[in-house]
Amino acid sequence: MSGLGKVWDEAIGAYEWLKSLTLGEFAEDRPTSVIVTDMLVAMTVPGAVIVTSARDLAAVCLRLGHRYAGTSTAQQNAAHPEWEEWVRRFRTTSRRDDGARIARGLSARRIGTSVSVTASRDECA
Repeated sequence: MSGLGKVWDEAIGAYEWLKSLTLGEFAEDRPTSVIVTDMLVAMTVPGAVIVTSARDLAAVCLRLGHRYAGTSTAQQNAAHPEWEEWVRRFRTTSRRDDGARIARGLSARRIGTSVSVTASRDECA
């Protein structure tokens, strides 16, 4: 490879890095150096945290919209195995907590995935 080819490759690499920095969460598979630089820019430049947060919020909302609209693939929707384990543990823990509330005289009513808890008259007196 010639010297000009190496310079060209370096220029393309720098362009891709700056593009990832500018796009934020819109860019796929950002290098760690881009994430750290983005964080440092947001912390040191006044007002930049508002702009970068809004940009990243828009990207995440669009990504979630694609995920639940059926326009993404099953591979893109796959949850990380450790997260699945955490969710499973959280669900079993919250069910045990519901049982403890009921045993103390509280009534629990499930609505979808949330729990609405109301105290009995004896609890309020």
